[in-house]
Amino acid sequence: MQIFCIFVEILSHNSTMRTLLLLLSLLLTVPATLADESNDYNMLAKKEQMFYNAREWRGAAAMLSLMIEQRPTLPRLYARAIISSAMTDDSAAAVALLDLAMKNKVPFDSVFTNVKTESFTLGRSDLYENFLIDVKDTHPWLLRTIDNYLLDYYCFRRDGAKMVEFSKIMLEGLPDNTDFLSILAEGYLLKGETEKAMLTFRQVLYFNPSDYNATLYLANYYFNRWVQTLNADDQRNAHRFLTHANELKPTPFVTARLNQLTAPSSH
Repeated sequence: MQIFCIFVEILSHNSTMRTLLLLLSLLLTVPATLADESNDYNMLAKKEQMFYNAREWRGAAAMLSLMIEQRPTLPRLYARAIISSAMTDDSAAAVALLDLAMKNKVPFDSVFTNVKTESFTLGRSDLYENFLIDVKDTHPWLLRTIDNYLLDYYCFRRDGAKMVEFSKIMLEGLPDNTDFLSILAEGYLLKGETEKAMLTFRQVLYFNPSDYNATLYLANYYFNRWVQTLNADDQRNAHRFLTHANELKPTPFVTARLNQLTAPSSH
């Protein structure tokens, strides 16, 4: 310290040196300032974690608000704040947090992804669903994006009725999209509307003849009907789709069914 004071005294007699001294002083103080801010953030993070784990949602929301002020580009902070607001039934605050995130140039899809993760971790997937619905109601320009997220969610939940509803919405803009058509068909199956499902799988094959999933669904459908009825039309359709499935991806299962169809006793 004594040596540093002597050095300062020497520098103070020269204007250029005084400038250098000022810069040196700033460089010495910046790390200390950053350290203080980091300590403040870490302290807030510890308190937030404590509140969040204890399900003290208002306390967690308050800590997260302060943390976002310091680190405004972290998607996970907004997601946890949105969940905290949702747990206090404050949907308006949850939507406002999304607006704040986008204002701070945080991609909205990263916010949705983190909200999904947090809600699923809590065992409350409905929080994610309700948040998407609230955003859909207040942000019409995000309508199609949100519908796609909701469709993905309902597929995960295996909710047949919603799969049908939202795949139809998505197909309004993309009627030849085989992904949405396949979801529509599977939704019909979950609802027990088998004939509609098979017609939809035929649409899938119309747009993409190499779709293995649709081919196998149709092959098994007609094969199972043939086993029950021994109807010749069902046998021909089963043979057609099983043969196509075998061409796309040979498997012992498909081969066994083809052999059963063509065995002498089957005629």
